[in-house]
Amino acid sequence: MFRNYVVTALRNIARHKLYSFINILGLAVGLCCVILIALFVRDELSYDTWLPGTQNLYRMELTIRPPGRAPMPFAMVPYPTPPAMKDEIPGVIDTTRLQREGMTLLIGDRQFVEQVDVVDPNFFDVIKLELVAGTPASVFRQPQSAVISQSYAQKYFGGADPIGKIITTGRGGCADNDQTCKAEIVSLKVTGVVRDIPHNSQLVGDVFVPTTSMADRYSQDQKRDWLSNNGYGYITLAPGTDPQSVVDRSAAMFDKAMTGQLHQFGIPARGSQVYKLHLTPFARVHLDSGRWTLNLTPPGSWTTVYGVIAIGALILLVACFNFMNLATARAMLRAREIALRKTLGARRAQLVVQFLGEAALMAFLSLLLALALVEVLLPVFDGFLQRPIAFHYLADWRLLLLFLAVAAGAAPAAAVAGGD
Repeated sequence: MFRNYVVTALRNIARHKLYSFINILGLAVGLCCVILIALFVRDELSYDTWLPGTQNLYRMELTIRPPGRAPMPFAMVPYPTPPAMKDEIPGVIDTTRLQREGMTLLIGDRQFVEQVDVVDPNFFDVIKLELVAGTPASVFRQPQSAVISQSYAQKYFGGADPIGKIITTGRGGCADNDQTCKAEIVSLKVTGVVRDIPHNSQLVGDVFVPTTSMADRYSQDQKRDWLSNNGYGYITLAPGTDPQSVVDRSAAMFDKAMTGQLHQFGIPARGSQVYKLHLTPFARVHLDSGRWTLNLTPPGSWTTVYGVIAIGALILLVACFNFMNLATARAMLRAREIALRKTLGARRAQLVVQFLGEAALMAFLSLLLALALVEVLLPVFDGFLQRPIAFHYLADWRLLLLFLAVAAGAAPAAAVAGGD
């Protein structure tokens, strides 16, 4: 019986070639658009969710409210802020900092101009990036050390083991008139290799150097300055700690650290009146950081995510309506077939299964064509988004099941329309 249904459905598709072509292609184009939109939404929602141990990890942001001027939101905070919070605010377990600094690196006789992430020695303990060589506790035990990514290990040293290799650069933190200091060379030993950070992350580092290194470009005076936003701060809270309570307690910290300095500059305000702290969960930074300036990577937007979901739903509805309308247009033609089958003894259930099977077969063919279109268009889609959007059928089997369900959802409606 099943074989008969399949043969009949294939014969109907072959007999009405133009109708079948338009119906299958129309639904395939709609499904292709929906699949591409689903891949984009999946990618947006995946930022930093792959990183372990982020449940109580937050990024610090700051709104500066100068008297008589509009508030200025920054993704960066003053350098002394994270350690002061750990020392003065209950519930703060740990903090770490990151600064992006331009450096000229020498490997043998080759020169590279790079953006280096200068981080606190505990950086890999707080933000648990995967180290393929070295351990979080040991890689920055010595000040003159460096951790590089896998791709940069290949770039700098080819296939050789990078551990123990030397990277040289100029000394940082020198006074403007100290030429002797500026002429010094710092040798950094590679002590660790970190797995390449995927594109779906707020972090972009390939070379990491500790803040204790002489290569750090920031002077000690700059590191004590509360009125300069010069780094990214990350904070780990104790389980159960309310982030808002930490924000509220930070007001007293800003008052204590900044009020006198503000008065020296003729600003008659307390520190908490000028600085307002904000904490964003680490895994939500990408989609929640659009209001902050100077993010490490371009931020996403919940508005964009919801907008493209709505567009995808609308495209799918249009494709399904088109699928149903074409079936309805052939309803009178199929009525003679139904009458003949009933005359020959066909039962209602058999007719329902036949029409449902035909619609399901066309929907399945549309899905196959849609997946083929996705494979062709993915490189163009990647170039448009400027990021790699991958679709692996085995690894993304849940997504594939969703697409099968979406395609199958069009079948019953079309079957009813054609059977009426």
